[in-house]
Amino acid sequence: MTSDWFDIWQVQDEVYVIEERGHVQSYLVNGSEVSALIDTGTGFGDLRAAVQPLVRDRVMALNTHWHYDHIGGNADFDRVGIHRKEEALLSADVSGAVRFYLEMCGRLGWPLPEGVSPEGFRLRPSAATFVFDHGDRFDLGGRTLEAIHAPGHSPGSTCFLDSLTGALFVGDVVYEGSLYAQFEDADLGQYVATLRMLARRENSFGRIYPGHGPFPLLKGLMGRALELMERVVGGALLGQEVTEPWGPCVLYEWRGLSAYDRLPNSAGLPLIGG
Repeated sequence: MTSDWFDIWQVQDEVYVIEERGHVQSYLVNGSEVSALIDTGTGFGDLRAAVQPLVRDRVMALNTHWHYDHIGGNADFDRVGIHRKEEALLSADVSGAVRFYLEMCGRLGWPLPEGVSPEGFRLRPSAATFVFDHGDRFDLGGRTLEAIHAPGHSPGSTCFLDSLTGALFVGDVVYEGSLYAQFEDADLGQYVATLRMLARRENSFGRIYPGHGPFPLLKGLMGRALELMERVVGGALLGQEVTEPWGPCVLYEWRGLSAYDRLPNSAGLPLIGG
């Protein structure tokens, strides 16, 4: 199913991917009574209208983390949940980061809907109507989603495990691309601990669905990402200082994987501010 901005596929039993091509993907998981929308994308298109033919009467949005490209459609939903550690961040001013991103899309030729521009677009504010913690479960009717706290990329990053299919929705914890730990809210030590925890459990998961890039992930990617991050933290890799699209940081590459880290003695690149 294709709308003006979203491509939607059913990938498992009542599990749908909602892709904003070249940007990000969200996921819809339907129970017999409740629909859970895992992340709400950039806010560039009308996500509520796109998923309306698929959802149950009761719908809730579950944010994997607070970054603007995962919460952009929150305002269209009455029930919005996020990890307790990031509740206050939903109201943070990220207009500068959003404007920078839109300018970057223009420079690189990335697609945008008609009428969306750095000058005219404003991310609509949203607030959590509930918060969750590690181990909380959401009963959708015939299946549950379990929240697995996975900090590192951000302090409240959370994965969701589907009891019916074993599918794991990981947000930005891991994906096929450069992993981000260069921003001010990232923590490499926590990132390594999270990847260790998930890698230990990888064989018990079904398909693994990331917030960006190809899906589902190939088995073993979690372990490879862990090895990369362990080498970064342990000083076993030589990084290269780069000015990537977001600003100065350090790039590490190993066995076809890469990760960005903040500069030494830097607080990290800011996301908050106009």
